Formats: sequence, structure tokens, C-alpha cells
Amino acid sequence: MKHQPFEDWLLNEEPITPEQRRELDAHLRSCAYCAALVETGKALRSVRMASPADGFTARFQARLAEQKLVERRRRFWGALWFVLGGLLLLAWFTGPTLVAFFSSPASWIAAFVERGIFLITTLQA
Repeated sequence: MKHQPFEDWLLNEEPITPEQRRELDAHLRSCAYCAALVETGKALRSVRMASPADGFTARFQARLAEQKLVERRRRFWGALWFVLGGLLLLAWFTGPTLVAFFSSPASWIAAFVERGIFLITTLQA
């Protein structure tokens, strides 16, 4: 016997059409499995929900605050290491150029001025 549409109707707790209700009632009269499923659902819905233990809310909020603090620290250190790594890579790639510039700044300045003059004269032409 196919139980799938009937199980879906029973477990989803969504409204069903009158035609589906008639089909479900007929199925429940002939199927012990689905009838037991209905009884189990009724029993579960009728049970009173247990209240949390004393201090549960305070313990939960304290643990949540601690987890947020740990997460904030982890993000801070992660960002710090990311920035330091980026600066290290930048120094690695620009280091030789900076060393050459500071060892002979006159030639770099002359080359910069020469390129500037070249651009200005090119744009005027």
C-alpha cells in the first residue's frame, strides 16, 4: 500500500482540501500504520513542554558572549596576520627597487623628470 501522500499530509500539518481529507480518512480506516502515526502525532502534541533548568538562560547568554569574544579575537588576529603578510609581500617585491632608489636617488629623479618632460612635450605636439 502506498503511504507517501498520506504521510506527507499527516506530517506537514498544512491544510488539506476536503477531497484529500476524505481520501485520508478512508486510508486511515484501512491502514494500521498510518492510524498509528496519527495517534503518535496526537500523543506528541498533547505532551506538555518541559521547562528549562534553573539558570539555563543565564548560562546560555554567558556562553554566547564568550563565543562572540573568542570569535572577535580570532577575526582580529586573522586580519592582523593577513595585513602583515601583505606588507611582507609588498616589501619583498618592492625591496630591490627601493634599495636601488635610495642608493642612487639622483639617477631616479633625473629619469622621472626626463619622462615628465617627454610626456608634456608629447601632449603639446
